[in-house]
Amino acid sequence: MADAAFDIAKNPEATRQDAMARHVGNRFGEPADIAKAVAWLASDDSEFATGQMYVIDGGLTAASPLNPSLF
Repeated sequence: MADAAFDIAKNPEATRQDAMARHVGNRFGEPADIAKAVAWLASDDSEFATGQMYVIDGGLTAASPLNPSLF
């Protein structure tokens, strides 16, 4: 899905590199990353976590704003 977004950028490779640089883990997310969070939330280990919003994006949101000149 991210590949389609990069493909419409003015410079797809620069846009991909910009996005990758914002991810602390130096990789894009996989469905398993979300599945692990869901499994934790469904487990007893998360019983004290209430009323929270969890952003699972590899640090992308924390590194925003995006570079609008790439689009």
